[in-house]
Amino acid sequence: AKYKLTYFNFEGAAEKVRIAFKIGGLDFEDERIDHSAWSDHKPNTPYGQLPLLSIDGKAPVAQSGAMLRYVGRITNLYPVDPQQALQVDEIVGLE
Repeated sequence: AKYKLTYFNFEGAAEKVRIAFKIGGLDFEDERIDHSAWSDHKPNTPYGQLPLLSIDGKAPVAQSGAMLRYVGRITNLYPVDPQQALQVDEIVGLE
């Protein structure tokens, strides 16, 4: 599959997803947009926000937590055991 992660040119909400891609060994396109270009992109996003994850050129999905769990699952970084998954979600949720 071909993955494209779109976010601003700073860490923010997409950084955990970028790190999961790297640790999981998956190649992805790290599209970073300038904040000045955001007003042009915003109307074309599902919820008027970033980050976005496109898979194989299909319609992008939003919400960084969903992206993080997805990447974790496909790279076996996210536990199958519900109790362990709960512990991972607890730590990832710390801001």
